[in-house]
Amino acid sequence: MFVHRVLGCIVVCAALTGGAQAKQFAYPTKGQTQQQQQRDQNECVAWAKGQSGFDPAAAALAVATAGNQTQGKAVRASGSADEAASAGVFGGMQGSAKQKRAEAEAAQASAEQDFRQAYGACLEGRGYTVK
Repeated sequence: MFVHRVLGCIVVCAALTGGAQAKQFAYPTKGQTQQQQQRDQNECVAWAKGQSGFDPAAAALAVATAGNQTQGKAVRASGSADEAASAGVFGGMQGSAKQKRAEAEAAQASAEQDFRQAYGACLEGRGYTVK
């Protein structure tokens, strides 16, 4: 998770599965100091992680790590029936892996949305306008 302060506001950027970033802006409506904003933000992040089961820092690290890993190469069948059959099995495994990855990405996106909602609710409860 990346945290930036912009003109008295707190901006939270959480990594999304598509590489895009979602931002939440929190504006203090009750004259909170920078120190109070930081405490509130830290406490709300911890609370939102507990409510959603999603950790934006861990997700961002996982996305960065996945980008550095090398991808496996496909098997090419070049003649015999055995080679063609094994290539077909491998192709089926690739399809299954793609489906599992898509399901995992959808679950992560849902958990991230839950985190953002919980985080926003916590900050609103502490006197911030969140957009």
